[in-house]
Amino acid sequence: MRIPLLNLKGSWVVIILFLITSLNVKSQNPGDFRSAQSGNWTQASSWETYNGATWVNAATAPSSTFSGSVSIRTGHDILFTIVNQSTQFLPNGSVFIEGGEFKILISSNGNQQYNVSVDHFTLNSGFFIMESGNNPQLILRVISSFNINGGFLDYQGGGPNSSFFIDLEGDVTVTAGLLLISPNLNRSGLYLVGNTTQNITITHNISEGAAQRFFIAEGSSHTINEIYNGNDATPQRTVY
Repeated sequence: MRIPLLNLKGSWVVIILFLITSLNVKSQNPGDFRSAQSGNWTQASSWETYNGATWVNAATAPSSTFSGSVSIRTGHDILFTIVNQSTQFLPNGSVFIEGGEFKILISSNGNQQYNVSVDHFTLNSGFFIMESGNNPQLILRVISSFNINGGFLDYQGGGPNSSFFIDLEGDVTVTAGLLLISPNLNRSGLYLVGNTTQNITITHNISEGAAQRFFIAEGSSHTINEIYNGNDATPQRTVY
């Protein structure tokens, strides 16, 4: 069962208040991908790759075994479609949204659960959208770290049985951005599911609605530290 993290106030969650500055710097390495134009994730024409000196047209698209970084740039819309339950994403790689739009789409209307993974995810600006037909449930597992430094994270479509879960196993940083939720999507949101201590760094004034979309599985026993930068003029809302 998944319960709101807000409901755990006063229990085992450890709150740490101090000033922290978080900056995500991504260096480019040979073999990394970046978007070349709008298109489907699986089309090579959607991508450029770094050869160690410059960016060139990609011969292939990022595969599910790729272990480097993939960036989606301003003005580019990239669509990743989940066609069946064996579809895999990027469990060894990193995704950076740098002003473009990245959408994960389940076109099925069936009442099935789909599971995909990515090692690291950063939304610096632009849009990250998860969309489905009437009934599917999607779990996006983020293995190491998850960062929102701007842009929009949006759950769209769906029906009365649809849910979109982002299961977060590592540390979480929210420095800017906006979380948007369709009213039909039940307990969709961000779930803290790590086995060891997880740090949540909040340096952005998030809304009550966004705070209520942080969850934790009932029965979890690991420690969660909320690292909170309170230097804004308006007191920030915590998610514990």
